[in-house]
Amino acid sequence: MTKVFPPRDSFGDLLRQILVFEKRQSLQGVATALGMTSRDFCSRLRNGGRFDPDEVAIILREVADERLRQWFFAGSGLLLVKHAIVLPDNSSLTVRQRLIASAVDAISAICCLADMLEACILEDPQKAMIEQHFDHVMAELLSIKLQLSPRSADLNETPEHVLTKTFPELVRRVLLTDQHIQLHTFAEALNMSNRALHARLSGHVTFLPVELRQLFRMFPDPRIADYVLQGTAYTAILRPAVIELRIDGGPIRPGLLSLREMVKFLEALLLAEAAPETALPATAARHLDEAVRQLATLHWNMAYIGHRAVPAGHGMAIKTAVAA
Repeated sequence: MTKVFPPRDSFGDLLRQILVFEKRQSLQGVATALGMTSRDFCSRLRNGGRFDPDEVAIILREVADERLRQWFFAGSGLLLVKHAIVLPDNSSLTVRQRLIASAVDAISAICCLADMLEACILEDPQKAMIEQHFDHVMAELLSIKLQLSPRSADLNETPEHVLTKTFPELVRRVLLTDQHIQLHTFAEALNMSNRALHARLSGHVTFLPVELRQLFRMFPDPRIADYVLQGTAYTAILRPAVIELRIDGGPIRPGLLSLREMVKFLEALLLAEAAPETALPATAARHLDEAVRQLATLHWNMAYIGHRAVPAGHGMAIKTAVAA
């Protein structure tokens, strides 16, 4: 029987359980991925698993065990969702055509979902079909974003992930610069002194797994979480609240919000095409990110929150709102 560790156990204890006692994966293979000997790796495990964020990212990528992800993100306000496989670039279509096709696919799935909710017939086969549509749309949006990356480079615009080369740099930019969190507030949240936190933010001392877990719980920003999830099948989104079934906030509201973001990106794309000398704003890609996030939220709602019957007539009202 698999042992589930409570939150108080160390990351090293859990990793030892998975690799040494349960032998779910080759310990030597993980050690090699980390660039260390098996002996050094085992020593780290015995000493509480003192791995830095880059090593944590390697471990989460190499050891596909749900308990490791739960150890870091349980109670954090973040939800991990499997991201769709990015589709190959369809060079026969323009970005505008691909985006419109994705929006049409999403609209079709949303209308189908509205019909099934109203008729109370959302069974597994229908549910799987709708989820497949949403997965395809997310994959296509991510593919469009990748297609646009070279264009941004040609315009001397540095992609956001290139600007951040280390974990301390990312944390400083996201929490101190973007969110304007005071250093003493940050330190108190992590239960450490200002001096200790400064040492970590400067890169002189590494963030440990237990500190990363506290960081994710106190400051649940998907950008920071995705640093340690790089190379895995998961991405982080803010945990969606359980939504009430209302015409303006029902179970498919994230789908409508996703469509809105697609329209905003299309607007930016059309403006750039109308004025070739005007570069496509680097912020435009964020609309694609938000569109994917909202679809992932809808996907999660379908899988975990469950479904109640839509009052008679509401399905038609929802489809009318989509068409509008």
